[in-house]
Amino acid sequence: MKVGDLVRWTGPPVAASADVGLITKVARHGGIIQPTPTQRTRVDSTHIFIQWMVVPEDSDWIAADHRYLELVNESR
Repeated sequence: MKVGDLVRWTGPPVAASADVGLITKVARHGGIIQPTPTQRTRVDSTHIFIQWMVVPEDSDWIAADHRYLELVNESR
């Protein structure tokens, strides 16, 4: 995944479960990333910052290989 890609959250049914977002930053290390309740974060994994559209206050860093994250459309 890279900056400009469009992603969708496919997680458990919650208010923001249908949210889509735009990747705005990519970090190849996890040193500044906190573990999330839905997935343990590996220190060496790639993380992406997602600007969510429906619930923008949930915008945050997330592991690029998160099981609830789906790539919708790649940027050029």
